[in-house]
Amino acid sequence: MNSVTIKRICRRLAGIAAAALLVITAPAGDSGIRAEAAAPAAALPAAPSIHVPGIVYHPIADQNDSVTFTFAGDILMDPGFVAGASIRRYGLAGCFDAATLQVMQGSDVFMLNNEFTYTTSNSRNNKKWTFKAAPGDAARLHEIGTDIVSLANNHTFDFNEPGFLDTLSSLEAAGVPYVGAGRDLNQAIQPYYYQAGNMTVAIVSATQIERYPNPSTRAAAPGVPGVFHCYDPSLLYQTIADAKTKADYVIVFIHWGTEQQKTPDASQRSLAAGIVNAGADLIIGGHSHCLQTIDYIGDVPVIYSLGNYVFANYTRDTCLVRVTLAPSARTTRSVEFIPLKADGACRVSMPTGSVREAALGSMRSISPNVTITPEGFVLPKGGVMPGMSVTPAAANAAPASSVPAGTVPGVGSSAEEEFRKATEILVGAQTAFTQAVNSGDAAAISRTAEVVRVATENYHFALSRLGK
Repeated sequence: MNSVTIKRICRRLAGIAAAALLVITAPAGDSGIRAEAAAPAAALPAAPSIHVPGIVYHPIADQNDSVTFTFAGDILMDPGFVAGASIRRYGLAGCFDAATLQVMQGSDVFMLNNEFTYTTSNSRNNKKWTFKAAPGDAARLHEIGTDIVSLANNHTFDFNEPGFLDTLSSLEAAGVPYVGAGRDLNQAIQPYYYQAGNMTVAIVSATQIERYPNPSTRAAAPGVPGVFHCYDPSLLYQTIADAKTKADYVIVFIHWGTEQQKTPDASQRSLAAGIVNAGADLIIGGHSHCLQTIDYIGDVPVIYSLGNYVFANYTRDTCLVRVTLAPSARTTRSVEFIPLKADGACRVSMPTGSVREAALGSMRSISPNVTITPEGFVLPKGGVMPGMSVTPAAANAAPASSVPAGTVPGVGSSAEEEFRKATEILVGAQTAFTQAVNSGDAAAISRTAEVVRVATENYHFALSRLGK
């Protein structure tokens, strides 16, 4: 059983257990059972503010008003290159240490950039570098918990239309959704939609590379297969604005920038401003093959480049970026920069100690407009995390061991201290509940579900004291 299957089963078990909890708290004569219940709570979530008929919203669990989207950079499975050779030798999951695997597989949605084709075609594009792997290799993505990939990049058309169409079919056969490419323009620009509790989320993907009007990576057109190319960004802006009418929150996964340049160039900054003006809530970038600046435009986080992931045969810094959303507020709860190291064999690990501190320091040095806490949380310089009443100074003062995933607890006022403690208790209760669900012990599920219910009530009370 692959990791994605296990992840989805666990989410479903959590939903079933949550529904059982609602039986405990329901009034007499009301079973309280709702199949779509996604998290232990005292009441069912409200309907999404945006839910358009005809759009398929793929459900993900909303547990304790927290949903995680995690993003990685470029992956390459071509066996003629070191990355692909390592994947064949160790397996894709074997290219990561346990800590990194845990983040990927434990996310509600894990997304990466698929920068190669799945094909047996020899119809090679006339360019310096072309990449391909066997069609069956698409299933390897499940090993690391991949939920969706972007195909909006400059290698998806490396083996021309035959290889491109093979790539789409291979991912479809493997059950891996993709964005940013399609058999015609309508499919290429189509966002992928999720629903978590009372929040809907759209993912849009496009590429600015190559940066000229008729790139060798063919742009999709009416009736013509290709990628969503945004050298002229007008259609991208229109697509984002349209997605915003169909979802509460829009993520744009964009391929742009100058290779090996650690800071964004003028075209990236201009396009980022246009993307935000069009209605995006989060921008995730790639293509530079190195980490780039993290910034905010207003309250919109902009990760200019995630860098390589399993791609190039040299030691380098890489990362995961984990964004936690709050479905009740339909906003970003936290942004985390998770520093990683990739070695010359394209094996990725999560550093600790001074190596981790150096990686955080390096990102801080190229990201002057944000504060990155010791735990890796990213806040606007001099500001607070959207939806959280915590100052950067307070976040920096919190010891790493006291920081639950997906929050930025602070110390200061009594209300903030109460909120910090309530959050810690809730996270601990949820961990115990998840362990009980995994064990299948009905008595333990009932007992820990009740603990979660009480902890959730205390959490919301503490949150209300912060004026949230």
